[in-house]
Amino acid sequence: KYELQTRWNKDGLYNYIKSVAKDVATEGSVLLKNDNNALPLANGAKVSLYGISQMPNNYITTGRGSGAHASNTTDTLRNCLEADGVEINSRLYDAYERVAQRYKASLFRTYPDGDENYSEYKVNEAPFTEVAEVADATTGAGQTDSAVFIVSRLASEDGDTNFSAPGHVDNNYLDLTEEERGILDKLAEYKNAGKINSIVLVLNTCNAMQFKTISTYPIDAIL
Repeated sequence: KYELQTRWNKDGLYNYIKSVAKDVATEGSVLLKNDNNALPLANGAKVSLYGISQMPNNYITTGRGSGAHASNTTDTLRNCLEADGVEINSRLYDAYERVAQRYKASLFRTYPDGDENYSEYKVNEAPFTEVAEVADATTGAGQTDSAVFIVSRLASEDGDTNFSAPGHVDNNYLDLTEEERGILDKLAEYKNAGKINSIVLVLNTCNAMQFKTISTYPIDAIL
């Protein structure tokens, strides 16, 4: 620490480390699927964001345990998209903002075999019914081009994936929850009715995911 303070350019080193971290995050984003030119979103595209993870207090920017760090940014997913010329469905965003405090990923202690240092994560996605009225009213010709659904999963060294996760496909924490399937079912209904042009799934996760039934949904792009 003394050498760093007296012999090296601290600000230069810090800024370089930040740039490397940004490159790692950018290059670590993987486009898994992109049909019908769903991505990139067009300038001026009208987009509805779904899922509690769109909110700053739910969007994952870091691992947990020894990998945890502060995000040090006031950016939000909405602000970044709007800065790139995307028009966000503000009424739906406001609806999610109202429910996002009640629905957020959480830890719970299961103490398997008496291990008091062990915890598991719960997804706790808001069911579609919480935003249904606003979603129905703001979806249709000329109102929404694309629906973007953000799905998140947390895990860490002392907060493992659930060994038994009721409500998930096959009780598998890595798979879709009942609430997530409900949102995808509704988005598929919108798309099949011609009310939206595309469905984009964003996996905002620091953990692997495993979707047994994902191919049954008319999703155009997965990032």
